[in-house]
Amino acid sequence: LDEAAGGKYCRNRVTNTKYGATNWEMAIRFIPLSVIEQLERYTNRYFLLIAILQLDSYLTPANPLTTWIPLIIIMGFTAARELADDRLRFAADREANSRVYGVAPTGGGGGGVGFVATTSEQLRVGDVVLIRQDEEVPADMVLLCSSSREQ
Repeated sequence: LDEAAGGKYCRNRVTNTKYGATNWEMAIRFIPLSVIEQLERYTNRYFLLIAILQLDSYLTPANPLTTWIPLIIIMGFTAARELADDRLRFAADREANSRVYGVAPTGGGGGGVGFVATTSEQLRVGDVVLIRQDEEVPADMVLLCSSSREQ
């Protein structure tokens, strides 16, 4: 299959991160998306509303810090946990995308050339990929041949 013939296919890149696929993108998107996600919880919205109302000394005699500090601590810990989880997803994605597989050279007719080492991320539609025993299958594939003797 040839992209020049008009076929456009998505890349074989794994991306499971919530806040971006690169460190720079993650740094820019994390804070706004994290705050929005935190405010989707009703308890955080409630405490934010109470904290805002406590800023007016006419409405309450209590010190606003008694609500703001716990709210900031809880939201900060939750955001830090989300960032740590996203960093782990980022590392797992990078590992999955960099796994090396053998790909048959294109246009060669199989003249005993062997397989070319290619990362999972660089696989394209139409590639003939060598998958060894107990190796993960890096994409949707059609089985052409197997060395297994089991039927």
